[in-house]
Amino acid sequence: MALIPLPDKITIKKATGVDSWGKPIYGEEIDYNCRIEEGSQQIVDQHGNTIMTTFKIFLEGAVDVQYVDKISFTNELNQTVERSPAKIQLIKFIDGTAVLTVVFAQ
Repeated sequence: MALIPLPDKITIKKATGVDSWGKPIYGEEIDYNCRIEEGSQQIVDQHGNTIMTTFKIFLEGAVDVQYVDKISFTNELNQTVERSPAKIQLIKFIDGTAVLTVVFAQ
């Protein structure tokens, strides 16, 4: 059971490689229950750049999500939103057990 309610759903499209132009090729799609919080937040991304993000996504446990993957979901206005992770953070209990994966997306 999750620490927080997970009323939303996302699909993570896993990048399986790159094409001849260097663009990611997407394969497997995996659905997850999650919590999506919308709102602007300033963060430091994996390259050390300060950026603004729009979505903060909470997933239960340690989830295999990479910066090259695509995350998609349908919002309250019935619009499909697709974004790439800008920052991925693992939240652990004091004993080291992974509790939540938090993904920030632009």
